[in-house]
Amino acid sequence: MILLSLAALLLAPPDTTVVTQHQAGALKYTARAGFLDLTDEYHAVRGRIFYVYYHLDGAGPPRPVTFAWNGGPGSNSGLVHLLGFGPKRVNAGT
Repeated sequence: MILLSLAALLLAPPDTTVVTQHQAGALKYTARAGFLDLTDEYHAVRGRIFYVYYHLDGAGPPRPVTFAWNGGPGSNSGLVHLLGFGPKRVNAGT
């Protein structure tokens, strides 16, 4: 799922957000993946941050938002989604 969203983004224009619908058991959710521009004081783009956002469809009142940062040299951010915070989990055999 994450890899498909990332692949679609790499082929899309820079300001594109990819939106997909999913179901995990009884939970229906929407996943959004895209880039946020990092700008300087003159609004020139100096960098970009990739994000994945999961929204529980049909949720009740507003819920707290969790931000999880990971990745970078020597670390795979996909593990945050698959082992910790994503709507689907992988059993790591621990």
